[in-house]
Amino acid sequence: MLTEQGEIIGVVCHVSSGVSIEAADDYAEGNLVSISPTSTSVKLSEAGKYFFRTVATDRETAKKLAEYLNQEISPKKVAVFYNSGSAYSKSLWEQFTEIFPNKYKGQIVKEFDWNENYLSAREAVRQARQAEATALVLLPNTKTRENAREVVKEAKEDNFLMVAGDSFYNGENLTDEMGEYTKERLVVATFWHPLASPDKTFPQDAECLWKGSVSARTALAYDATKALIAALKKASTDNRISLQEA
Repeated sequence: MLTEQGEIIGVVCHVSSGVSIEAADDYAEGNLVSISPTSTSVKLSEAGKYFFRTVATDRETAKKLAEYLNQEISPKKVAVFYNSGSAYSKSLWEQFTEIFPNKYKGQIVKEFDWNENYLSAREAVRQARQAEATALVLLPNTKTRENAREVVKEAKEDNFLMVAGDSFYNGENLTDEMGEYTKERLVVATFWHPLASPDKTFPQDAECLWKGSVSARTALAYDATKALIAALKKASTDNRISLQEA
């Protein structure tokens, strides 16, 4: 285990919220600093003083999705798709289903859990239509991204507005047969985009280095690495506790 290797005093850690949650207690017990670029679960806010991240929590994403829907649809009736077996997807679902009804008086008229007795995309879209939803909220994790794509395909003939969490931000969803439709009807939350980077030189430098555009994961992994390097320089001594304090 990393915590047993004394020469390791900090880790740029896991993509998945679920893995970060599982590892957090072990890292804290071993006084090992971990910093995640992409673990967004709100539950990680309770992970203790040895866990850090460079990404916003699911609550911030849920706020933006709810705010956008409040502005764009009438009546405010939505169907939500999520995966209760994923720490990330469940966290985002919990935050959205708290904020949208309570702050904006929106109605969640149907919920579909990809982790439990899930209906086909065609049947789910039919039920959403029958429930008079005006928008579909897609909150897949990586493993259920294809489920979300199937929902988008089935909803092509409907007039739904669709919004999705950051996990759905993927070039395939704009370049394949869904492309033209999704450009008009799908809005995806993302915590970083090259056209809106606070550091305007980073996307250009990264493209020169990698010969192509880089993703939000790359940008926030870069931030996490920079933060860890800065803390290592600032730490009074070369050990885990000093690094955490820095």
